[in-house]
Amino acid sequence: MGSYSPWLMSGWGGFTWMWIPLLAVTLGVAVVGVFMMSRSEVNSFRTGSVLVLIASLLAFPTAWGFFAGSLLMLIGSILGLTWSPVAQKIPGN
Repeated sequence: MGSYSPWLMSGWGGFTWMWIPLLAVTLGVAVVGVFMMSRSEVNSFRTGSVLVLIASLLAFPTAWGFFAGSLLMLIGSILGLTWSPVAQKIPGN
């Protein structure tokens, strides 16, 4: 009975103590990145895209059931990194 631990009885092979905090950090990084991407400054948009890219790469091994969401985050962050704002043309010049 000395080696019994509730964490060893979990379905994730006893690594729940590692996966749950990593998943929470991943979701936190993704939320911060999404809020940064919603700002109008280009530098903030790029930083948010990088944060969402990092979160999507971390989410593949941590959030097993959310594969589609991780894939959409990956696609969105790549689109955000390749996007460039269109310069406005002033009529008459």
